[in-house]
Amino acid sequence: ATELSPPRERGFIVSAINSFWTVGIIGNSVWAYLLFHVFDLSWRIFMLVTTLPTVAGLFLILFLVPESPRFLAVQGSYESAAASANQLASAMGYKGALLQAAEVSYHYNNHQPPALFARETESRSQPLRIKQQVHQAIGNVKKLYRGDLRRPVITVQLLWILVSVGTSLASWINTIFQEIHLRNRYLNLIFLNCSSVLGSVASALLTDRIGRNAFLTAFLALSGAALAATAALLSGDHAGDRTPAIVASVACYYVGLTGVWT
Repeated sequence: ATELSPPRERGFIVSAINSFWTVGIIGNSVWAYLLFHVFDLSWRIFMLVTTLPTVAGLFLILFLVPESPRFLAVQGSYESAAASANQLASAMGYKGALLQAAEVSYHYNNHQPPALFARETESRSQPLRIKQQVHQAIGNVKKLYRGDLRRPVITVQLLWILVSVGTSLASWINTIFQEIHLRNRYLNLIFLNCSSVLGSVASALLTDRIGRNAFLTAFLALSGAALAATAALLSGDHAGDRTPAIVASVACYYVGLTGVWT
């Protein structure tokens, strides 16, 4: 989605696509509530029902999703890369001259002379051995930590680690709800994941308007403040008397966490 989206709409499109995992979790929670709590069916039925969307998605991808032009170009399939790029450009409303395979090959061979260019194409058409693939993969990883890329790459990795820790805490919050007498875990999951929709919507609407850095900073602060508020409300005796405030703070935590993830 990032590679194929128009730059001015990239934040919205990517956030909108990423938000569908929230919709999927809500759907799973609803199915769990119906199959287990209402109809008291086996977990095997639940597994079967939740597998069906994945099977449908497999066929949709096979028949409807075009291959990435960049992937095709890197593999040396310049004709297919040009055709795929032209198809996508046409779908976006582009009316100009079509991209030619010769232009793609020229760009992806770093403007090399024709003789060297032919050798490169021939070598790409030959399958790499496993040892070569491993060395190539290690070399590509090393490139991420060189020069100007090092700082942003490490920053993003640390951010994902922190967000992953937050996600594990989110899984534990349902236990807290049990302690304040909200004992229907399926309805709890439906509520919490519905609150996550606000984070996905905010990401889609605000990322392009205020920028990624400002958005991530704001929503990380929101999730941190909401988690601190939840801890404060749970401390001491009679936490059950503060159930509405606890639920509200947990919902804000889910909004912030989902906004960062999306």
